Amino acid sequence: MKRLQLKLGIEALAKLDALVTQVNEGFTVGSISQSDIVEELVLAGRIDTKAIQRKHVDIKRYLKHIASTDALDLDQAIKMLEEYRAHPQTKKQTQVKRAEE
Repeated sequence: MKRLQLKLGIEALAKLDALVTQVNEGFTVGSISQSDIVEELVLAGRIDTKAIQRKHVDIKRYLKHIASTDALDLDQAIKMLEEYRAHPQTKKQTQVKRAEE
């Protein structure tokens, strides 16, 4: 088994703690740790690839990519930026936005 350190946001950590409490409630013949829960989630979980990519878009990198494309399709670029705006931003992106203001 390999040891791995994860960074979790406040909400994710709260949900993980709640799950640990829930699965250990009334379970007197053993104990289940945070690592056990995360391992089960990883093994059984499915990730929406497009959703996670949209959530972690670096807007500056995206705009540079669009600008460097030879066959620039403005309608497609506008559509993708509108989709980006429609989804919640990560904490990092929010901090960058505040720093720019």
